[in-house]
Amino acid sequence: MKPTKKTLLLHFLAVAACLIPQWAYANNTVTNGVDAYLVTRTWAPNERYNATHFLMVPLHYAYQTQDKQLIQKFDAQMAILTQSNLESMDLSDSSQRLRLLQYLYLLSQYAVLSGNKQPELSTYLLQNMRKIWTEMPAWQWQRKPFNNMKERIQWKLNVGKDVGFKRAIIDEEFFTFAVAADLSKIYKNNPVLKDINQTSLQVFQQRSSFDSSGRWLFDKGSWDTHPDFAYAGYTDTQHIEDKKPIQNTVMDSSHFLRMPLILKSLQDSYQTGSVPYAFYQKTRMGLEKQFFDKVLVNKNNNISLTNFMDGRNGVYRWNHKSLGQENEGYDAYELTSSFGMGWWVFLPNSRINNLYHQYHQQITTNDINQKKCDRLSEVIIQKQNIINRKTLNQCMYWYNTIMTDAITNK
Repeated sequence: MKPTKKTLLLHFLAVAACLIPQWAYANNTVTNGVDAYLVTRTWAPNERYNATHFLMVPLHYAYQTQDKQLIQKFDAQMAILTQSNLESMDLSDSSQRLRLLQYLYLLSQYAVLSGNKQPELSTYLLQNMRKIWTEMPAWQWQRKPFNNMKERIQWKLNVGKDVGFKRAIIDEEFFTFAVAADLSKIYKNNPVLKDINQTSLQVFQQRSSFDSSGRWLFDKGSWDTHPDFAYAGYTDTQHIEDKKPIQNTVMDSSHFLRMPLILKSLQDSYQTGSVPYAFYQKTRMGLEKQFFDKVLVNKNNNISLTNFMDGRNGVYRWNHKSLGQENEGYDAYELTSSFGMGWWVFLPNSRINNLYHQYHQQITTNDINQKKCDRLSEVIIQKQNIINRKTLNQCMYWYNTIMTDAITNK
C-alpha cells in the first residue's frame, strides 16, 4: 500500500522528534530564571556579583538566538540603570571595587552585543576606565597603595619573583582588561583604552606558559605563598595539620571560569590576522586543551573539575574568612558547582557544549528541575524580590546549562 502524504508527514515528525535534544522541550521556559533576576536592581551592591555571573550566559543566549523578548528585558534593565542609577556605582569605594568591576564587564558585553544601543552606558564605562587606570589609588598587599592601576601593573611586570604572591595578577585587573577591550570596539582610537590593551597584552605574554602539547597556564608560581594555597599539598580536609604549600601553583578552577570569555574579549579587540589576535587565539585553544586534558574528570557519566587549573586537586582556602568558621575549606572536586554558571562554554570548539548537556542531566534532581525552578521564578517575578536565594542559584545553574547549547558564536 502506497503511503499517503499525511502518513509521510507524521513519520517525518516522529523521526524529527527523536533527533531533538531532550532539553529542547524546556526552551519555552528557559528564560524564567533570567526574568526573575531582571525584575531586581541587579546593580545594587548585594546583587552585582551574582547578577554578573548568572546573567552573562543568558545575555549571549538572547543575542545568539535573537530572542526579542529577552533582549527587550535586558534593554529595559539597562535603561533604568542609565537613567537614574549610574551615580550609585562608584569605583572609588575600594570595598566595592571588585564586584563593581565584575558588573561593569556585564555592561560592556551588553554594549558590544547591542551595538552600543545605550551610548550613555558606554560613556560611563569609558570614564571609569580612565579613572581606575590613571587616577584612583590601587591597593596592594603589605604596602601603601599605588597611585593607580597602571602603576601597580607596571610594578608587577618588573618586580622579581621573590616578592611572592604580591606580583600575582588579580581579578580587578582581569576585569579592567576585559572592559577596556570591549570598549575599544566602540571607541577605536581612545588613548587610554589603547594603553590598557597594550599593557594587558604585555601581561599575558609575560605570564603565559605553554607546554609541548599546546596546553596553556597563566601566572604559574605567582600564588605559591598566598594563604589560599597554603594547604594545597593535602588531598583532603580530614587530617590537616601544618601548612603544606605546593610549588608552581596556578589559579583555582572556580575563579578561572571567567577566563574563556575574558580571552575572547581581548582577542576581539584586535584585527583578525594580527599578531596579538593570533596570540590570544593560541591562549584560547591552549586553555581549551588544558581544561579537557587536565581539569575535567568525566567518570561514570559524572562530571567533576579539579580544584586547580594544572590538574592538581589539593585543599583550597582552608580557614578562609568567607567560609564563616575555622577548620573549613574546599576538598578535592568541591569547586565543581561553579561549572554550572556556564562561562566555560565560551571556550572555542563545540565539545564544551556537549559537556554542558551532560552536566545539565547530572544536576537535574527531585529538588532542582524545570517545574520547581519555574515556580520559584514566577514567585520572584510576582514579588519583584529575590527569595530563597540558594535555590535560585541552583536553578540558574539548571537554566544556564540549557542555554549553553545556543552559544555557538565564539
